[in-house]
Amino acid sequence: MEPQVHLVTAQDFDTFQEMLDRGKVFCGPIVPTKNTNRSQRWKSTVDMVADLCRVKEGDIIFVQVIGGNIYGAFRATTSFMENPDIPDCYRASTLSYYPEGGWYHTDGEKFPDGDYYWSCAIENFPELYFEKGISHRDLFDLKFRGVVWTIPERFKYNDKAKTVKPLDIAELSSILKLFQRDNRGMTSNRIIEPCDLENWDFVFPSLSTWYDMLENEKQLEGAIIKLLRDGHPETQQIFGELSFVANAIPSFYLDFMDIYGYQRRNENIFRHVVIELKKDGYEGQIGFSGCPVNQVLRYRDWIVQNRAKGDVRAVDSFVVAKFFDQEYIDSTEILNNAFGYKVARLVEYEVENNTLTLEEVTT
Repeated sequence: MEPQVHLVTAQDFDTFQEMLDRGKVFCGPIVPTKNTNRSQRWKSTVDMVADLCRVKEGDIIFVQVIGGNIYGAFRATTSFMENPDIPDCYRASTLSYYPEGGWYHTDGEKFPDGDYYWSCAIENFPELYFEKGISHRDLFDLKFRGVVWTIPERFKYNDKAKTVKPLDIAELSSILKLFQRDNRGMTSNRIIEPCDLENWDFVFPSLSTWYDMLENEKQLEGAIIKLLRDGHPETQQIFGELSFVANAIPSFYLDFMDIYGYQRRNENIFRHVVIELKKDGYEGQIGFSGCPVNQVLRYRDWIVQNRAKGDVRAVDSFVVAKFFDQEYIDSTEILNNAFGYKVARLVEYEVENNTLTLEEVTT
């Protein structure tokens, strides 16, 4: 897979300066400040881990100071790594809510003070690092003019929970032109030494289950993103070898696809992939209110109109869920046969021994 581009959030300018001085970008779990807000903060932390799973060594990183400028570009010299001293209940790979050891069962325990348990080592990207940042308003103006599309509408708000946002590598040149304009074409000669994270652990998404189902769809999102970024053969056999992949990517206004990606076949021909994720199982015929096939086909239509130049066969649409009964599979096959090709493809997930496996059940 080609190097990916990411926009990492810093809470303020002092935090950004700390990132430069320490040679890493960082974040931490959104720990509860009181017992009553545990559930939402657990969900936000699982969401954050899914974002971190997208970053790998060699990727391009920009840093957005909330309410301020965007700086870069930096090169990731590691994936996101986890401090080995993080308390067990906050480790990315074991994040759970209801199961024993999860956040729900920590009554009476003192939550740790906020800290940055997850870090990605960075260095200045040769010939792409500029001293002055660009205004986030200028980047959003590019979206308004249709030059970039991966920046979500909520980008203009203080979205602290979305620590790592995806950018399409195809948008990089337009973003760099803003840096060149504001820096009069001069790159910085500052050297940023990457932090040594050799003794840290890789960030892996939690696969904790409750009644044999994942607790949250974001766990599934992070796991599939990581498998695709790692080039996992069985996962690629289902979804293909993608050039770009991202989670929580915008489509309609303030509406987000769980996972979107594309395979660049040549300069002008792309195969697009959209994946709708559900932790539950589904029974009966498709077409009911809230049907995930309906959802993914809605996203497919958006991609056809906005990314695939009207080519309906250039988009592969998947629904991943715990299970589909035979009636659900049969009604999906009837839909596919009516169109003469696979309009929707169904994939079941299984978690065993903390390992996620996927199997396509449509033929």
